[in-house]
Amino acid sequence: TLGGGLFYDDVFDGVVASYDVNGYALQAGYGRYIAMNGESKYLVNHTSKDREAVFVQGSTKIADKVNVGAFYTRFEKLDTEKDQDAKAFYGVNAKADLFKGLSVDGEYVRRSGVKDAHPSMWDAGFAYAYGPATLGVHYYDVENGSNFEGSGATYFENNAKFWVASGEVAVAKDVTLKADYRFKGEQKDDSSKKLDQKWNVSLNYV
Repeated sequence: TLGGGLFYDDVFDGVVASYDVNGYALQAGYGRYIAMNGESKYLVNHTSKDREAVFVQGSTKIADKVNVGAFYTRFEKLDTEKDQDAKAFYGVNAKADLFKGLSVDGEYVRRSGVKDAHPSMWDAGFAYAYGPATLGVHYYDVENGSNFEGSGATYFENNAKFWVASGEVAVAKDVTLKADYRFKGEQKDDSSKKLDQKWNVSLNYV
């Protein structure tokens, strides 16, 4: 997981070094992002080149219940559609635990210059944990070219704004029931183009 997971939250095949000291967590790695979407029409062609990348990230607490972090990643062998130099992404994230299981969090991710542009995406929302269950609602704002669709966000969509409500509960040892629902979505360049409402329910065994 890079940062809070908005940019990437899936399998990374490589070597990673981690170091924790006095409340600071640092991590660096070299390898491949396995779950990159090969059909992405917004950013890259993933089928012809190795997806080798380096990354570095860190996080720390700035208050008793507030955690902040940042990451940077750069692709070493990756064809971009329009600009061979635009291979880097960076982001910042924060999470605050408020009281009795309630937390708020958000993340901002930006891509290095693409023909004088800096595509970005961000999300913000809250989660509430009660016993074995967690409920949450998040808002997403995603520009074209700001990602390679490796996000952990359910029903991730480019060039769009949308909400996602989610919930999960542990029903047995190593078994989790999850549900997600995307709603009130629209295209960023045309608010009359509404996104379909989508939902799923899954039973996950680890």
